[in-house]
Amino acid sequence: MIRSLSCLVVPLLAVLVQDPPSDEILGLKNPKSIFLGEGPTNADRHLPATGVLKAVMIFAEFADGENDKSMRELHRILVPGAVEFIGRSSYGQLELQVDAHFEWYPMEGKSTEPGYDCSQYGPHKSYISEAVAAADDDVDFSDYSLIFVVANKAPGTFNSPTFNSHGRGGFRADGHEIHHAVTFGNDIRGKDWGWQTLVHETGHVLGLPDLYSLAPSGGAYKNVHQYTGAWDPMGFQCHAQHYLAWHKRKLGWLDDRSFEIVTKGECSVELDHMDEKRGKRALVLPLSETEAYVAEVRHLSEERPEPGVLIYRVSLTTPSGHGPIRVQPCVPDDDQKFPRLARRYIAHYDALYGAGATFQDEANGIKVAVQKGAGSRFRLDVERTSQR
Repeated sequence: MIRSLSCLVVPLLAVLVQDPPSDEILGLKNPKSIFLGEGPTNADRHLPATGVLKAVMIFAEFADGENDKSMRELHRILVPGAVEFIGRSSYGQLELQVDAHFEWYPMEGKSTEPGYDCSQYGPHKSYISEAVAAADDDVDFSDYSLIFVVANKAPGTFNSPTFNSHGRGGFRADGHEIHHAVTFGNDIRGKDWGWQTLVHETGHVLGLPDLYSLAPSGGAYKNVHQYTGAWDPMGFQCHAQHYLAWHKRKLGWLDDRSFEIVTKGECSVELDHMDEKRGKRALVLPLSETEAYVAEVRHLSEERPEPGVLIYRVSLTTPSGHGPIRVQPCVPDDDQKFPRLARRYIAHYDALYGAGATFQDEANGIKVAVQKGAGSRFRLDVERTSQR
């Protein structure tokens, strides 16, 4: 039992603004050496995540491909679901507007030629520039900050990468410098990989890293998604779960008042579900200047609606695709016990801490006991025996 309710809570001085200081986020210091990391978003390299984000969608046709779907069908697959999700997940603070120009613009070469290799910065930029030039007579690109290029189904367009640049690294259209684009390929045609892909790639445009592993230990899908599973669309994107509270702070959708930062002592913190639009949303337990545990209230899905506490570790020095966020599951996955969940959610589908469960990190002197509150609210009894 917690005998004292006293604890050291870091004072948050900038609670009236949504943008975190450029060198600090929720008590952690930004190392400034990680591109697409979990530190404060660099406004010079990424688009703002509040207000209205205007994008244009154009369609690129490769001669070695096929038009398996109409442009309007591709638009339907990608846009409405993403617009709804972003509006809901941002609590109405970001409105994505996508204007589509429904005409196929032929590309000069085959999709498999090196000049269209989207894994390389130069060819990727060249591909987007060609599509923009082809559509320039019909589209006023000066109205947009983001370009979506949707290709017909072709052997060289198997995935959907994001293009981010800054300074003079972009390309000009209608007297306007454009630094951000996404090229959509064959993966959007798969089950559950349509608008979720647009959400994921737009996350990169806004400054979020990949939470799946770019260098998995072994080829199993579970290894690819070993860090966060499906708990954030920057990980296993199929189910488009809410963005994690940490990401919502990076994006400016939550401000400092939504977080409780505990650095030492004993105290109790009550958290509301991430679906709520007010209240305390997450507990932050700093471990160093660049690492912290975060706890928030979530549920897996409509088929598993019971809320619980999700706990994860954030590192500002770990690059995109190498585990900058790592879920700390309550129990290990049991694929034999939950085969359907294992197929659908791949990893960490049983990660939530329910009432009576305890998270403990003895090395860092941290203990968090989880108690159920009213409705979907949870009380976390925190003990810190060492001071950050």
